[in-house]
Amino acid sequence: MNPNGILFLAPHNDDETLFGFFTLLTHHPQVVIVLRGDIQGKRGHPVTHQERTAETSRAMSSLLANCPWEQWNISDIDPDWTQVEKRMREIAPRYHRVFAPAIEDGGHDDHNRVGELADKIWPGNVTHYLTYRRGHGETRSAREVPFTHEMIRLKHKALALYVSQHDAPGCEYWFVDKTLREWYE
Repeated sequence: MNPNGILFLAPHNDDETLFGFFTLLTHHPQVVIVLRGDIQGKRGHPVTHQERTAETSRAMSSLLANCPWEQWNISDIDPDWTQVEKRMREIAPRYHRVFAPAIEDGGHDDHNRVGELADKIWPGNVTHYLTYRRGHGETRSAREVPFTHEMIRLKHKALALYVSQHDAPGCEYWFVDKTLREWYE
């Protein structure tokens, strides 16, 4: 548990780095990776949930050492949302501020569901971070997370640790082409 009472909910391994890295560097929350990464292997990409967890471990220990983290053992193949809600309720009393994905029209179903459950369990205490909408790429809002050039450098290093995603179908935009995009979270 993080003694500062701040929680960051990442639906999948790498979401904490892709969509919340600057927030993590700034607030040092407890990070929970909600879903175990099984679906890519089922779809034929040769990666296991153990590899995905190991990548998160490397990113968290080398670059985000001030953020304790844990991986829940709930598969991302047809997630058991009742179990996710139960786990969230169990930890709810420990946290007064929660970062969770925004609920976006056309957004990733898992991201939206985690955001909805966070709103239900921590009403009025959730700050939503943006991820993406299918067919529209990364989303933005008027609220911008401040960052420095050093934070961008560290985010590059963290993204490089997610080796399994560098050639994963549909991930090139997020991992290979990242240097060509703006760095808003």
